[in-house]
Parts: sequence; structure tokens; C-alpha cells
Amino acid sequence: MGTGWPLAKVAALALAATVAGGCAAQENAPQPSATDPIRCGQPLPAPMSVSAGPVFISVNRLERLGPPATIRVEVMLSASSPVETTQPAEVPLQLALLRDGVVVDRLATYRMSPEWQPYDQIAFLDGDTRGAIGVTWTVTPQEPYRVVVEGPGRCDGFDWSVAWSAPAQFELAAFMSTPSGSAQPVTSGGLLGVAIRLDRL
Repeated sequence: MGTGWPLAKVAALALAATVAGGCAAQENAPQPSATDPIRCGQPLPAPMSVSAGPVFISVNRLERLGPPATIRVEVMLSASSPVETTQPAEVPLQLALLRDGVVVDRLATYRMSPEWQPYDQIAFLDGDTRGAIGVTWTVTPQEPYRVVVEGPGRCDGFDWSVAWSAPAQFELAAFMSTPSGSAQPVTSGGLLGVAIRLDRL
């Protein structure tokens, strides 16, 4: 990870509870469609693993931004042998800020392909068909695939200044469905992901 860029792991809060220290109650937050398994105010639906077969996920750098973007993070997929992953997957590549294991905010705006404009992939799961065109990311040992993800956040009522003032209480997770065309749903197949506590970035 580059100097001057921070990052984080995963954390939680109860669905009907008000997040301590400035997080608003999450039960009234706008929730994604039934096709989206990631929910504000709930834990991630499956465990994360930093590798899946030959593929590894890491966070190279994090830049703190002002609202509404909040942060910009470079996520890297590397592989010990060539692999392809089609995006958007069941769970597109995205970031989640967690407290006590619960999602308090999530971000997924990035270029699906280098020549495209940045697009919010969570909006696609909400039914905005502009994100429906898929692409294949090829990852090889010689050529990792890098994606720069940023906000705005999608969980209503969360104030990022709370996270910056108490970084040891929050984790930032970068994750996606496991690549390689597995037919297993996320709940049984898990997520390719990494999480780091904010004060360790």
C-alpha cells in the first residue's frame, strides 16, 4: 500500500439500532433490490477469503476525499495463473465500511472498462440498466487487474467524519463474487475479499 493512502477491514451494527458515535439508524436506509445480497445495516452475507483458486485481491492505496465522494481506493486482482472474471457478477466489485461486522456504508463507482465512464454498479443492481453491459476482466501473473473505486456512499445517514475520528472502530472491505464462473450462490460460495482496519492503513 502506498504512503499517504489509508484503508480498513470489516465491522458491524444491529439492523434496528442507531450506530453509536454519529451513524444514523440503518433500518430506514434505501435498500437495494432483491437481487443484491449486500444490505446496509446488516453483516455481509458470506465469509470473505483473500484468495479464490489462483486469484488474490488486495488494496493498493486509499485516498481520503471530501463529500460526497468520501474515499478513492485502488483495488488489485492478481493471479498465480490466468483467469477471467465477468463483471458485473452477482456481487460486483465494491467497498463496504463496517463497524462490528455490520455494513454502515458501501461504494461501487468505477470504470468497468478503462475506456468507459465511471458508473455506480450498485445502481445497476437497483434496476438501472445502464450498467447491464458486462465485460470480462483477464488477470494473469504478469498483468494484475486494477480498479479505482470511489463514492458516493449508498447507505443513508452515515457520516464519514465519524470513521475518521475513530478509525480503530471501523474496517474497510473490498470484495466481489468469487471469479471463474462458479455456479454457487454467494451465500454458499463465499466472497473474494479483504478487509483492513482504518487505523492500520
